[in-house]
Amino acid sequence: MFNVTTGVYESHHSPLTDNPITVTKQGSGQLDFQALLQRVESDAKPDSPKVAETETVSESRELLAKPKSHQPPHEYEPLPKGCRAPEVSWTIQAMYCEARAPASNTWQPDWEAADSRRTIGGHGDTDGAGRTVLWGDASRETLAAGEVFETPAGDYQVVTNKWGDLVLRPLDDAWRGAGETFHSLTIAEHHIGVHPKTGEVWYQARV
Repeated sequence: MFNVTTGVYESHHSPLTDNPITVTKQGSGQLDFQALLQRVESDAKPDSPKVAETETVSESRELLAKPKSHQPPHEYEPLPKGCRAPEVSWTIQAMYCEARAPASNTWQPDWEAADSRRTIGGHGDTDGAGRTVLWGDASRETLAAGEVFETPAGDYQVVTNKWGDLVLRPLDDAWRGAGETFHSLTIAEHHIGVHPKTGEVWYQARV
């Protein structure tokens, strides 16, 4: 409304703000609509994001400052006296079942495969050209973690991996694949493996 005392228009019910908006009457008889427009635009602007940005930067710095937790490497059973574990090779030299995940509780070696001249571990029954490869009878025994399986392919130690499964670790100059340990391995004329739950190991030679 128009205030006859001050000579200005006042609005006490602006939809954008609870504060009164003052519009001064100019000497030319026109209202100062520029001032009104600036006031309305100021009220319509959203809150400055500087506070939120500052909080985000602060949180990021706190996260960076916190020490990162590193999981220690898995420790296998001690090597047999006088033996060494070959260094890990990134060149795949064999067909093998590397222990990269927990073994299934239902998986079982195919013990009867040896009777049909096939591998107990289920790989290596054909060559690179798809021709059938025949395998001999299996030598089998049950070992505990830490014990060594002696084969024509070399010596392999039964060890426990980080999932609690039993795997084989090559020793010294034993034939091996690219991984540090394995469940079963087919390389050259040899097929070796271990049951991940019972520790029963086997060896087959190509015929």
